[in-house]
Amino acid sequence: MANRFSKVKRRLPTQVRLHWKDEPPDLECSLCGQCLDSHDHLFFQCPFAGVVWNSVLFMVDLTGMPSRWEQIVQVISDSNSRPKLLKQKIVVAAAVYYIWQERNRRLFSATKRTAQDLIAVIRESIFIRADWLASRPVVTYG
Repeated sequence: MANRFSKVKRRLPTQVRLHWKDEPPDLECSLCGQCLDSHDHLFFQCPFAGVVWNSVLFMVDLTGMPSRWEQIVQVISDSNSRPKLLKQKIVVAAAVYYIWQERNRRLFSATKRTAQDLIAVIRESIFIRADWLASRPVVTYG
């Protein structure tokens, strides 16, 4: 739960947020190699992440979702405009989680998945999770 809030509050240890004692090493986004990763770049401006976001948002009919961090948080927080369907709610969290995971995978283990591979992982995880949540029995206490 705390990890989820660190993403919302821009506290993830992206390269832009790291402080160096000496000269910083040559860093670049591990997903596209174009610039330092920041919250906005990593999740919305990076070409790799853009392919992932657009595909998974299209899957659950959320193509109107904004592409700025603050706007996404605002939409998700607003009860009038936030995603209504369970799969829509899950896909936003899953996309953030798996894009961050792929960034770390590339930084720390030198293994890579393609955008299409990552989309398939997200698709599978959101549909498994949504089906599980929808099939849970409702517990009532009398």
